[in-house]
Amino acid sequence: MNFKFFNTCEEFLAYYFEQGLTTCFELVMEQFEKDPCYLDDEWIKWCVAEYETEDGVVPMAVIGFRKEDSFNSDHISSFEVNANYRSLGFGTQILTEFIKDYCSSPYITLYAEDKNQGFYTKLGFEKDTDVSPYFYFKENDWSSN
Repeated sequence: MNFKFFNTCEEFLAYYFEQGLTTCFELVMEQFEKDPCYLDDEWIKWCVAEYETEDGVVPMAVIGFRKEDSFNSDHISSFEVNANYRSLGFGTQILTEFIKDYCSSPYITLYAEDKNQGFYTKLGFEKDTDVSPYFYFKENDWSSN
């Protein structure tokens, strides 16, 4: 698994359209349409988890993330697995590896819809409805702190 990081949202979107990812990553475009903060380079960074196959490199997941220094956490603001590879265990592998290798804060946070609750709780995230009905957090087992 390789994580391809983008310096700007514009760079990420150029990759997104050049690779023809509109059919396998629909959530990303929905987020951009709903909230312009997903386009803000100061607020969110983007990466794509790529997997090398015999036929070439396959973009397996899109991850939006940011550091929340005031909350001592790394925040996953967007996570979407390629529609062609869902329910095969890739999401678990990708998010676990991403957190292990790229999240250094003591906590990881995210917002998720109820339909994804089982996926995130399986990874050790706990729902905290005192913050929001969609807020999840977990201690970062691999944090250097």
